[in-house]
Amino acid sequence: MTVRFAKQGGFTLIEVLAAMMVLLVGMVGVFALFASSLSLQKEATERMDVALNLSAVMSQVQADLTERVEGKGTGTSTLSGQTFPVPGNEGYSYRITLEPIPDDLSGRGFFCRVEIIARYRGEERVYDMGYRPIVPEADNDVRIRRLLKGR
Repeated sequence: MTVRFAKQGGFTLIEVLAAMMVLLVGMVGVFALFASSLSLQKEATERMDVALNLSAVMSQVQADLTERVEGKGTGTSTLSGQTFPVPGNEGYSYRITLEPIPDDLSGRGFFCRVEIIARYRGEERVYDMGYRPIVPEADNDVRIRRLLKGR
């Protein structure tokens, strides 16, 4: 007596494992895309925050620098190379570098390089605002020379 088995339909174990591996590789790719998109979104949010606040920060930096040069602010003996908090904006600070303008006949002018330091979610980024020429009033000569010598 011969026993005949009816042909059974379905997948073998190897076919199921191969399909799961293909699915796993696809899911790893999708999760990698999610991780990179979250990182890019975080950076874009930070840049937008800095861009929205930058004009206010720069005006506060300019006012603070003016007070320090005129001797009214809570300044130290030198400005160059130090990092100062931006008044009224705790997430930002700035660092300046003062250099005399070459071939300046009056000797009063200097270049002021301003770097804005933004703290966002525990990270710190530096935005270089470039050099700005500054020629103060004649009555500030002594203060300017003292600031430049302190470097």
